[in-house]
Amino acid sequence: MEFDVSNINVDKEHFLSAISIYLYKPHVVNKRVTTVRFALALDRSDRKYSTGKTIVDKRTLISKNPRIYHDQDEYILSNDMSIEFRPIVSNSMNSKSCGVQVFAYRFELLIQENKIRLVIVENKTEKEILWLKDNLMPKFIKWCQSNIENSTENTTLKLISIEEYQREYERLKIKYGKYLTENWCESTDPQKHVFEDLGMKNIYVGKSWAITKYWN
Repeated sequence: MEFDVSNINVDKEHFLSAISIYLYKPHVVNKRVTTVRFALALDRSDRKYSTGKTIVDKRTLISKNPRIYHDQDEYILSNDMSIEFRPIVSNSMNSKSCGVQVFAYRFELLIQENKIRLVIVENKTEKEILWLKDNLMPKFIKWCQSNIENSTENTTLKLISIEEYQREYERLKIKYGKYLTENWCESTDPQKHVFEDLGMKNIYVGKSWAITKYWN
């Protein structure tokens, strides 16, 4: 299954920049994800996809809400003109994946034809296909056509282990979230502000702990 966007006037540099954004900041388009972690090393079974000039990597999408969505591992196959994502099937039966559940999807830059192509290797999960086509594809095209400086490091969370942050955030939500939401005195949306405030409090406490640990 293929979807093309033509007459985009995107060069290789901007295409690779857009790839970098989606690689390191998937949470800007996938609201189920809080951050991403890359494998430190690949074993022999991981390298089975390596052919010719294709570079193989492996990343884990970290779920924003582990009670509902589990983390998702993905193989990444890339070269100068394309990048392909292959989600690894999980055995988890208690939650849904925070990632896209298709066999594979790929972005290709077709310079001679002046287009970007999204290839989806799947024909069953219509909801996932629509998300790739209607949500991810437009974002990816926008990144290709912009001059956004990409950073692989989240400066707010760089001192904190994301797993520790997520566990503490879940604890705060369970302990205080319901009470604060039901007793919200402002005219603003409690669902939005309560959980944002809990997240910011968690970041502040985590950074303070990390700085203290570092200097001691």
